[in-house]
Amino acid sequence: MEWMKEILFEMIFALLGVVLTGVATWLGTLAGKLWREKAADEWVQNFAGICVQAVEQMYRDRNGEEKLCLAIEMCENFAKAKGVSVSSDQIRVFLESALAELKDAFCKEAKK
Repeated sequence: MEWMKEILFEMIFALLGVVLTGVATWLGTLAGKLWREKAADEWVQNFAGICVQAVEQMYRDRNGEEKLCLAIEMCENFAKAKGVSVSSDQIRVFLESALAELKDAFCKEAKK
């Protein structure tokens, strides 16, 4: 009877090891996915600021909507080149945010 208990405990510990390994793998995969998404968002946000400044510098004579389209296209092309998956809507939000920051900075400089 004692040997059955030992075998049963060995089986339980082996099963527990498999379950814990599976859970740890799942958590690692989830953490990696969340980190990649956060890194991609930060990259696009930073790059959107660069695109806004570049479009403002390169296309001064164009109107606002045309500049926005150019900035979206620029950002999409660079995101594809980097392998970052991002939608046009997300890019637009980041670009609008970067533009608002640029306008705020310009207004503060003008007040000085």
